[in-house]
Amino acid sequence: MNYVEKIRTRLAELGAPLDFNWRCEAIEDLLEDGGEMAECEVCGHKDVRYMHHMIHPGYDGVVLVGCVCAGVLEGNPDAAKERERSMKNRAKRRETFANHEWVRTRSGNYCRKYKGSTIFINKSRYHDNRYGVYAGGTNYWYHHGEPIYGFAAAVMVAFDVVDPA
Repeated sequence: MNYVEKIRTRLAELGAPLDFNWRCEAIEDLLEDGGEMAECEVCGHKDVRYMHHMIHPGYDGVVLVGCVCAGVLEGNPDAAKERERSMKNRAKRRETFANHEWVRTRSGNYCRKYKGSTIFINKSRYHDNRYGVYAGGTNYWYHHGEPIYGFAAAVMVAFDVVDPA
């Protein structure tokens, strides 16, 4: 059985359309916030880091797949490779950003420039170990609905604000 036949067989098992008119709704880096690699829902490859969220107008749900299966499902392997390349580059930028030195200001905040933006990180005066991020004219005391605890977490929030996925 060739690869495309294997994909069609798995789609049939899922009750999903067998044509290749799928569209990538999102892509995520599963390791970005300390997560783990996962398995492609179509081919079963176990070490997928960049998960493509595929949708189809004839299917009620999302199929989570790796790069090769995403390219086959949408009929455009180059588009899937480009999405994944973009995510890999962002992961490298994130790592570099995290290791960059922050300057301590006279007021006790931390500051740095990135992509033309000035970013500030400050410790809360009212809550132990809570931090805020100021970037792009907005203060962020929460990320994904949770308070920002610790300087390292604030650095990652700052990156997400100035370099969104």
